[in-house]
Amino acid sequence: MNHVDSTPQQPLAHSGSAITISIITACQNSVGSIDDCLDSVQSQCHALREHIVIDGASQDGSLERLNHRREQLTLVYGAPGEGIYKAWNRGIGQASGEILGFLNADDTLDNDNVLAHVADIFEDPQISAVYGNVKYVHHEDPRLVVRRLDAGPFSRDKLARGWAPPITALFVRRSWLRRIGGFARDMPLAADYDASLRLFSQPFFKSAYLPEPLVRKRLHPWRPDAVGRSVRRPLEELKALRQAKLGGLATVAWKNIAKVSLYL
Repeated sequence: MNHVDSTPQQPLAHSGSAITISIITACQNSVGSIDDCLDSVQSQCHALREHIVIDGASQDGSLERLNHRREQLTLVYGAPGEGIYKAWNRGIGQASGEILGFLNADDTLDNDNVLAHVADIFEDPQISAVYGNVKYVHHEDPRLVVRRLDAGPFSRDKLARGWAPPITALFVRRSWLRRIGGFARDMPLAADYDASLRLFSQPFFKSAYLPEPLVRKRLHPWRPDAVGRSVRRPLEELKALRQAKLGGLATVAWKNIAKVSLYL
């Protein structure tokens, strides 16, 4: 059942961290949500941040909104139809922050303290990544929480059973993303899952789970044109699992069955 999120706003956590966090957003025809996305980053109490937005030749007024707020972001011009992962790779190349996060143009950070909490954990130089939970909200009214995803602590056994941290609630040291070469060019639908497998399967990759919501993600209704993606993405996931030597068909099946509950 949908409910209005009445969680009280937490007092601002004035982080003393000197770590810069780069948020990377791919935008294409997102005029109805891009301002909310930008506002959620601009309102963060952690001051050492940058927001890199890659616009894929938007035609709906998104680009005009971005140009109007140029002083708040780094605007990168992408190509129409290049895909979200290619856009994110562009953002990785532009980022100056030590820590990188990926926020969709339809989504927002959950509260003003998210980046401060993340930065504090990264003060430990042994930490390679920080991830947290997600609130799935109604696509028209993001105050209405539809589902909650609690990622839970990492284990290699869970990784082999299809677990992966939600990509927009995952923050990674830039050095690690560059070490794996960013997002795979040959996986237009599942490069986020592939990157998670390649990162979390590394023997010296140490993650920290922040057991609180970090992102509010709009849950759009299922559309008939999603059928093709629904068929092709599991094939890419299977390829990623086999390349990482972590699983096979059973893992993909279990992973995708678990997604169904988000739409029920």
